[in-house]
Order: sequence, then C-alpha cells, then structure tokens
Amino acid sequence: MRIAAIPLASIRRPLQRVLDESKVADLMESIAAEAQKEPIDVLELDGQLWGFNGCHRVAAHERLGMATMTQASSWIGSLTPSISASRPIGPAGGG
Repeated sequence: MRIAAIPLASIRRPLQRVLDESKVADLMESIAAEAQKEPIDVLELDGQLWGFNGCHRVAAHERLGMATMTQASSWIGSLTPSISASRPIGPAGGG
C-alpha cells in the first residue's frame, strides 16, 4: 500500500451514490478536528485515478473546501498495459 495525498479533482468516480447527509456532516467534523483517519482505495489505470469507495469521505473533503485528501490514498497498483479496460471481468473474462 502506498500512502499519498491526491488531488480530489483527479479522482474519477463512475458510481454516483446517494449520500447520508448526517454521515457526511460527522465526517466533516472529524476531518476538521483530526484529519482523515481512513484512506480511500483508488485504482490507477492508464494514468487515470478511479475511486469506487469513500464517497462520504470525498464529499466531506469537498464541502470543507479541501483540494486534496491528505494521508489519504491506498493505491491498488497500476494495471499492466496488457490488461484492457474493456476486457470482461468475471468467469468469462478470467478474473
């Protein structure tokens, strides 16, 4: 795992989630007081960062006006060029 500060604007979020506003408010309070405690997972593919979890943490950072998520990213490596983003995933795609 690599820990880094990443710009929020660089994280692509393909899944739109319904936010629990009380959870976002609690996270904003916690982040403002103690900084971020738990990293989000991002996948780097062809130079782009993709985030699939942490929607409440990202929303809290955005609402606090923060440009980066400090102490905040666990990276799930970079996929090798031989793996295509359009390749099927699952039993038929071998993975």
